[in-house]
Amino acid sequence: MIWICDVENGYDLKDLLYTGRSSEERQIDLACSIVGQLAQPFVNSNRNVYTDCYFTSYATVKHLSEHDLTAVGTEFAHRRDVLACLQKAARRYLLLYISCL
Repeated sequence: MIWICDVENGYDLKDLLYTGRSSEERQIDLACSIVGQLAQPFVNSNRNVYTDCYFTSYATVKHLSEHDLTAVGTEFAHRRDVLACLQKAARRYLLLYISCL
C-alpha cells in the first residue's frame, strides 16, 4: 500500500494498492509513475510533495514541476540521474535546489 497523507493531521488523502507487475514488460520510472498518480488530485495547486529516497529522482521532480507542484526529498548519490559533481561530494552535507524550468 502506497499513500499520500496530509502533513498537518496525517490522514490518508489517496492511496494505491501495488500488486506487482502488470505486464511482462519492464516498467521504467515506476516511482515517478506512482508519485504522479498519487499527486494527480493536487495538480496546479502549488503544493509541496515530500518523498523518501525510493521515490525521489530527477524525473519525479521534473514531472511534478510541470504540474505546478514542488518536490522535497533525499536521493542516493549512486543513482544514474545524479550529476557527477554531486556524486563526488556525496559524503558532505549539501543543500541543493534543482530548477526544472
